[in-house]
Amino acid sequence: MGQDSIPLDYLEAADAVRQHYRRPPSLLLPLWARTRYLYSRPDTSDILGFGLASQLSFRLDRSGRLVDSTIQVSTASSELDTSLIAAVRRADSAGAFSPPTEEAWRRKGRIQLRLIDWTRRTGPALPLVRLSIPVIDVDSAVDVVSIPQPRFPYSAQREGVSSSVLLQYVVMESGRVDPSSFRIIEGQYREFAKSAIEAVARGRFKPARVRGCPVPLLVQQRVNYNIAR
Repeated sequence: MGQDSIPLDYLEAADAVRQHYRRPPSLLLPLWARTRYLYSRPDTSDILGFGLASQLSFRLDRSGRLVDSTIQVSTASSELDTSLIAAVRRADSAGAFSPPTEEAWRRKGRIQLRLIDWTRRTGPALPLVRLSIPVIDVDSAVDVVSIPQPRFPYSAQREGVSSSVLLQYVVMESGRVDPSSFRIIEGQYREFAKSAIEAVARGRFKPARVRGCPVPLLVQQRVNYNIAR
């Protein structure tokens, strides 16, 4: 778990979660999370693969206790999600979270931690769990047939705001995107993320293949929104 420029309270919260984390006895992943294209360009980012990239998000009150039962995390493994949520609750029951700083309180006590690839970390991070995942190598990767031009949000265009969104989604055997698989890996503005998802959801693709048979494959795509100069 880590953050590019991590506030102290985030790091302390991550350590509390780590201390109370219990590894699940098993971790199940769908087929699409275990397929891999050998000849893709090497990825040097710290983003966790296999559909496990996510944020762990929860809110603390002034005393450092959970505000409510809402703990947000969504990966391809329900077992991993359950183990992370349980770790947060155990840490809360033990009083392990520090009271939010004034800076944190300006975020309404919200704690957001990213799950990252430990071997590619570039900033402060804490080890959580070691995973060994068997993968299926695909012969040909997903190929884009067509994606409609994303709509540039009017409010952002009016204010001269540029941004980008890194999406993660699954292209199924049919060549269409599974709409339930969308994850926003990076993105600051909701309007841009919504526009990017709407465009990609209407896209058509050639699916990945193993020995000539189409298979689902996890895809990451960056959508850029730039103001014309």
